[in-house]
Order: sequence, then structure tokens, then C-alpha cells
Amino acid sequence: AEIDSTPLGSASLAQVHRARLVTGEDVAIKVQRPGVRETMALDIEIMRNLVGRLGRFVKDDQLVDLQGVVEEMWATFLKETNFCEEASNLEEFARNNADCVYVAVPKVYKQYCNEYVLVMEYVDGVPIGHAGELRRRGYDLEEIGTKLLDNYASQILDQGFFHADPHPGNILIRGGQIVYIDLGLMGRLDATDRADFGAMVKAVGLRDSAGLSDALMRFAVKVDESKVNYPQFLEQLDDIIGKYATEDVASIDIAAFLAEVLAVTRASHVTLPSSVTNVSRGVITVEGTVAPYLHDQSIISIINRHVLEKS
Repeated sequence: AEIDSTPLGSASLAQVHRARLVTGEDVAIKVQRPGVRETMALDIEIMRNLVGRLGRFVKDDQLVDLQGVVEEMWATFLKETNFCEEASNLEEFARNNADCVYVAVPKVYKQYCNEYVLVMEYVDGVPIGHAGELRRRGYDLEEIGTKLLDNYASQILDQGFFHADPHPGNILIRGGQIVYIDLGLMGRLDATDRADFGAMVKAVGLRDSAGLSDALMRFAVKVDESKVNYPQFLEQLDDIIGKYATEDVASIDIAAFLAEVLAVTRASHVTLPSSVTNVSRGVITVEGTVAPYLHDQSIISIINRHVLEKS
């Protein structure tokens, strides 16, 4: 019936406008910018050429898998710019969390969506980062933080379908619910990967470097047996575990810890699946989102609790 010409938000890929359907519902319309795919395709081609040239001058064991990074970037971009996929993500996420009364996503009006336009429920909520406004409305910030981390752990370990970019701008509080928005970038873990990721976190909680090594090897998609020095690999993981052994699990800097583990894994010629990128980024981002609200809990401690409850 009407569309507000002033966007609610504007980014490099799309912008969002508030609107009203002829049936009276308030909606948000996400519209893709013209030409973004063509521009990104040119950028990706440039990066592919640069990676190919760089490979001539850098030894294999000194080079991150940049080609894989570029191709993953392109695949992710294609998913993010197909709004039919985001509409399906919204529906799947809603089904997965139907029994969680404090979590929601905008209702999607799929009959009005296509590859370039997404029509969904307009959410009039408070961004999770606006602590003062949330307190003014009577919310318990620690409860919000705890519930968000608990649900996020469930997304990773139980559902295997999780929001891969849970920064403060993508999470609103409305009517006692945590509402996730912008589901263009989602992560997936199959049952095996979920079990192996859980085993990794459990090993961290138990300060078990051998268990962490075993979990990483199971999680890996490729291991160059001729180049892996297993005693050295275990020793390096032992050093990492030892570095954090004096800290309570809830106090571990998950970003620093994951960065060190991934660096050792890469240097040891153990290739982890691309899904580890999404889950690592998601875990780090969601913990940063709620860090100001929690003092004695972390995403790693909550995931560890989920794992121990299952075992």
C-alpha cells in the first residue's frame, strides 16, 4: 500500500525500507543494490589472479589457503545476495526455534520475495547493545545475555544451523523476546561436525590437549600425513592449553584461543572445513555482543555445559 522512501538502514549490498501491505501489516522491504554482483565478480577475479601470482613466490607451508578463502568468500557472497535463500533461512530458523519462547525471527512474506527483494515483518525492537533503554524498559541484562548464549549454543550443537553474524545490530529485544534479523549469512554443521566441535570445546574445558588433537583430526577435511609432525602438533596444542590452564573456562579469551589453535592447525598441514570459519566467527561475535552483560559466564563455558549434559 505504501513504502517509506527513507531507508531504515543502508549497506553496501542492500537497503531496507519500512512499508505497509494492502492487508495492513507493517513490513520491512530489503532491496538489493543494482550491479553489486557484477562488481563483486570483478573483485573476486582480481583476487584470484593475485593469489595465483603470490603462489609462485611463497612456499606452500608459509601460505594460508588463500585460494580457498577467496572461493569461500565468493560462495558466501552469492548466498547473501540471493534473497530467496534468506527467506528460506528465516523459515528454517523459525521452525528450529519454535519451542524456544524467548527467541524469534521476523515472519517472512515469501509470496512477495524474489532473488533481489525480501519482504518480512517489521520488528519494532530495542537493539541489544542499547543497555540504558533496555534497563529503562525493565529488562534484566544478565538474563538476556545468558539466554542468548544458551540459545546460540543450542543452534550450534543441537540444530547445526546458526546465525553466523550475531553482532549487536542484528539482534533486537522485543516483548521479552530475542529477535534475530539479517539471516543472509548462516552457518551449518552436520551431526558429525557438531559432535567433533563439541569434543573440541570439552577438551578445552578439561585442559586435555590429546583430546583436542583427536577432535581436530576428526574435524579436519584433509590431513597431509607426510607433513604432519604429530608429536610437535600435540606439543604445540599442549602449550596452548597450558597457557590458558590458569584461567577459569568462563574467562578464556575465545578469540585469542581459537586464533592460536587455527594457526597451529594450519602450520601443521591439517585443513579444517570451511564451516569452522563461520562457527568461530559466530562464537567470537556473539560473546562480544553480550560481554558487557555477563561477568561469570562465556560462550565456551555454556557450550561446555551443553556438551557435558549430552555425555
